[in-house]
Amino acid sequence: MRKAAIVALIMLVPAAEALGAVAWQGEAVIDSASTQCTATGIVTNTVIKSVLQPKDISGNTANTIVTFNFNAVGMFAMVLDHGAMPNGTAAAFGNNTSGVLKANVGVVYKQFAQAPQTIVAGTPDVRLNGQILNFMFIPNCTVTFRAAYTKNTSN
Repeated sequence: MRKAAIVALIMLVPAAEALGAVAWQGEAVIDSASTQCTATGIVTNTVIKSVLQPKDISGNTANTIVTFNFNAVGMFAMVLDHGAMPNGTAAAFGNNTSGVLKANVGVVYKQFAQAPQTIVAGTPDVRLNGQILNFMFIPNCTVTFRAAYTKNTSN
């Protein structure tokens, strides 16, 4: 399983590094989780590592990318087309908690809100909250979350 997570990360990170991507890193807290999530350990108050790459900052793409790393087992990266909020369908990449690689899976998200609404390279802290359906590629696993990020000062 760990090998699959590493492979998924390798698939996603080199392109971002080559572009000199600007990222904010932090944690997301699961505020609610449907019963389908619980078998994997995703329950209310679960804390998950998360990274945010906002759209249109020098070195970033025209899309917003949000990644979640659950217990170093599952990786879930969402590409929000042109940073569309509050609702949309993201292209998701990564691996589920069983280590199965996933690529370009359509994932519905709702009620996404970031603060501040416009993020620039000098923004020190960002908040993001919302709802994700089929979270971590788990069928019918719906979560609501709130995340707090601090700018990665190495970029």
